[in-house]
Amino acid sequence: MPVLFCAVVFFATSLSAWAEEIICNKCGRAIYGTYYKFGNKIVCPNDLPRCVVCGRTCTQYYTRNDGKIVCKKDAVAIAPVCSCCHNPILVGKYMHLRDNLYSCIKCEKAGLPRCFLCNLPISSGGLVFSDGRRLCAFHSATAVNDQKSAQVYFRKAKSLINQYISPSININDVVVTIYIVDQNVLAQKMRSGEEQDPSLKLTCGKTLEYHVGGKKIYRIYILQGLPSEDFLTTMIHECGHVWQLSHKVRRLGLRQQEGFCEWLSYKINKQLRRQTQISLLENKNDSIYHAGLQEYLALEKQKGKKEVLRSALGY
Repeated sequence: MPVLFCAVVFFATSLSAWAEEIICNKCGRAIYGTYYKFGNKIVCPNDLPRCVVCGRTCTQYYTRNDGKIVCKKDAVAIAPVCSCCHNPILVGKYMHLRDNLYSCIKCEKAGLPRCFLCNLPISSGGLVFSDGRRLCAFHSATAVNDQKSAQVYFRKAKSLINQYISPSININDVVVTIYIVDQNVLAQKMRSGEEQDPSLKLTCGKTLEYHVGGKKIYRIYILQGLPSEDFLTTMIHECGHVWQLSHKVRRLGLRQQEGFCEWLSYKINKQLRRQTQISLLENKNDSIYHAGLQEYLALEKQKGKKEVLRSALGY
């Protein structure tokens, strides 16, 4: 929790004609008339501190972390605004959350419900899901919750993979259905996988292969309530799994399977310059997703993208 400002207030006092001589603690001159006092310090009107932004003298000001003085007006203008109570955070500690959201210490300690995505305290607004999760108003604005929107992002994910990675990652000839599910259903689908690892709790999607009428079909299950950028990142990842499954990739370990799909999402988000998504992918710090991503980034650096695609199919 960083601290942005410390507040300082000077109080004005006037000398009476019979008062003893007052000396300015800054310039050392005698004061005749009004002077300003803060704690044990006394200054004359000429030596009041000046705002580093506007240059005006201040009787009330804030000190930045770098020691610079800022008047109240400019402090309000540059201060972060709490995304929960919507007040500027002028003094005290605060939390800097993803997507440049902030929460003040008062809201942090208020015992409010939290956004499942960014951990912002929620005083009002947003979405509530059947599994009990809450989504803040900011992230609710772009949340993907319906089948039609999911199909749009599926087509977009395939197009981006074709554009930025390789046309050889082609899943146009396979049958894929998208399902938007709550956390309970997703957890059930996660247990349907052949391999399990504690780090799988980091995922927001699951792809499964089914055999229907002698044909293979693929179902992508994605967590309800993901904002658009998170949804697209997850969809790109799951498209990677569809491609691997359609090529009968079974002999790769879990880290290699997940690592390649993380690499797909990472490379495309790099192209799209989506820093929040890049940071989320870089900072998972687990033995499956993060470790797998690092392996494929190292392989790409050493042998190129073609070798990454070969390795992703177990060749």
